[in-house]
Amino acid sequence: MMLSMKRTAEQIRDNMGKLYNEEGGYFVKGFLLQEDGQLQYDNTLDISSLYGAFMYSGMVMTTLELKALLNRLRSAFLILPKWWCAPL
Repeated sequence: MMLSMKRTAEQIRDNMGKLYNEEGGYFVKGFLLQEDGQLQYDNTLDISSLYGAFMYSGMVMTTLELKALLNRLRSAFLILPKWWCAPL
């Protein structure tokens, strides 16, 4: 059981890049496989975009994607203090 959980965690971490929207500078919430085989992404941006990426990916806050996400959240919601948003 533990080996299976570790393997699953590694697969999630290794595939986090597939959930990153480079144009928007954030992680998507997820995706749904459509009947035609296309992926429909949930591009909703809110604080859980940061929480999920940070808590479950094993990424550290100095990762460029997380820095970009912090800056994106700050500009979208004006809620994060400036010192949270390190320059890229």
